[in-house]
Amino acid sequence: MSRKRKKPKKHKIKLVIGGYYNVHDGSPSGHPGQITDANYEDDIYLCVTLGSLTEEEVKNGTKRKDFLFLSVKTSSDVYKSLINKRPFLGTRDDYGDVEYINIKISEKDYNIVKDVLTKKPRIGFWLKQRNKLNK
Repeated sequence: MSRKRKKPKKHKIKLVIGGYYNVHDGSPSGHPGQITDANYEDDIYLCVTLGSLTEEEVKNGTKRKDFLFLSVKTSSDVYKSLINKRPFLGTRDDYGDVEYINIKISEKDYNIVKDVLTKKPRIGFWLKQRNKLNK
């Protein structure tokens, strides 16, 4: 049985292209993601989501089937960085209000980001709800 979601409160910040924000993509606490494209009039944002593994998870051979490994860590406090194979498309309500300032994707990994952006995006919960209402 799925849980009932309440409509989020008013947002305090505006999402900026190139900024890193929490993405509510169905996981319990979300993942950090970099906004790559924004349509402010329609309130739709496209991003790539990131993940990380600890040293113990890497040594144990933990596999994440939906993620690709990045060659350079995105921040100093992670052991190995990952990027989701598909981008995320959602409304403002699918993103959090905190900007991550200590995360950065290296220039070496931008070819992976470009490849990810060519794939069909995952759709956020609030964008799905909006599309249901418009039908």
